[in-house]
Amino acid sequence: MVKLFQKHGLASDIHIMRNFEFLMSAMGTWYQSVWELKRFTRLSEPYPQRAVFVDCGFINCQTPVELLGLREAYIQFFNKGADEMALYQACIENRLASFLRSELGSLSFDPALLEIPYPLDGCNHIGMIVENAILCSKSASGDVNALQRARGGEGGVILTHLHEVDKAMGAALEDGAAFLKQGVAIRKNRVNGGTLQSMSGL
Repeated sequence: MVKLFQKHGLASDIHIMRNFEFLMSAMGTWYQSVWELKRFTRLSEPYPQRAVFVDCGFINCQTPVELLGLREAYIQFFNKGADEMALYQACIENRLASFLRSELGSLSFDPALLEIPYPLDGCNHIGMIVENAILCSKSASGDVNALQRARGGEGGVILTHLHEVDKAMGAALEDGAAFLKQGVAIRKNRVNGGTLQSMSGL
């Protein structure tokens, strides 16, 4: 999209649109959940996208009143034309309450709603949304990269975590897939003389 603007002599118009170039370069791979939050504030859907539910504090809401109050704060934030990427940065640094207070003046809900489990050391995907993802330990990432190259780059964005997948993590991934009403396929591939086991949604 950015190259199309530049090709037709509209490159200067891109600079007027805050974060446009940054967002367009990320689309199709992964992007910040703040863009789904902004979409949620513009639509009449009752609940936000799953990543937004966690990243922006909605997971802490116990009542519809709390959820509506939090949503209204984000609506006010976007309506005043505030910077989306500044909100994203506040999210991944777990300082949403102080950030929104500085932008809006006061909050009509308990700031504890904005306490989220970030930052996460060694995690390269907090606050991000991906269409297709491959989650693996750092120690297996070389083999996963080799397998993805052998498949012509198919499979999605590779996300790493610090520890090996144990039974508890495997069970959590399966539970997550069940929550999304998807099945989980277990696949085994031979890579560099070893066996690489993977799970993916059906």
